[in-house]
Amino acid sequence: MTAYQPGDKVYGRAGVTRDGSYAEYVVAPATDVAFRPRSLDDVHAASLPHVTLTAWQALFVLAV
Repeated sequence: MTAYQPGDKVYGRAGVTRDGSYAEYVVAPATDVAFRPRSLDDVHAASLPHVTLTAWQALFVLAV
């Protein structure tokens, strides 16, 4: 049981190996998403997981 309901605004990063990960709608496990912060619009919320992953990789993978 999750706290998510159909129509909830959520964001996350689906694995690129999953079909449809760049689609407007995608099926993902509840553990891969979180409620979208109200301070972000859909466009910025959609970009946030990828941007933070890129920053994390630069700091912890490449800079080691």
